[in-house]
Amino acid sequence: MKNAKKIYTKNGDKGYTHLLSGENVPKYDPRVEAYGTLDEACSFIGYFYEIIDLPDIRNDLFTIINDIFIIESHLANKSMSSDTLPVFSYDRVVFLENKIDQYSSELSELTNFILPVGDPDMSFCHIIRTVVRRAERKICELAENESINNYDLIMAYINRLSDYFFVLSRKILLLKGKSEIFWKH
Repeated sequence: MKNAKKIYTKNGDKGYTHLLSGENVPKYDPRVEAYGTLDEACSFIGYFYEIIDLPDIRNDLFTIINDIFIIESHLANKSMSSDTLPVFSYDRVVFLENKIDQYSSELSELTNFILPVGDPDMSFCHIIRTVVRRAERKICELAENESINNYDLIMAYINRLSDYFFVLSRKILLLKGKSEIFWKH
């Protein structure tokens, strides 16, 4: 490993980072917050991928991880030119919608709020769902002040992604033969 590039740049030592498009920005920059929160969600999804013992769901999670990396590249690019970025198209939203519809068709109709308890995998879906929702809020906040490549498409995907993890939490309970625990008020 003679000429290996070093992982550290020392730029972060002073509280700054470089965007994919080259700009040097503070680590608290709204753009960094947006893709950083999405990266956090992606890490949780990666962990879930490693612990869930359901092959079809693992395949979906792997696809979603790749989709998130593409979205992060668009968020980390401040210039509106996306010629050098990976393509992100509406078929990714359709992928999630199809999964949501497929799983929903197997589930009972909701009449009450479901508590995020009853099974560790189900509860972990809710952790992921809430981190995705936080990422969604950060992306919306960023869009108030800056342009975002493929904003409408990214927002549609992120919105469906949190729905996917909600429905997946219910599907996991069904697959494991466990009952949903409803909020009693």
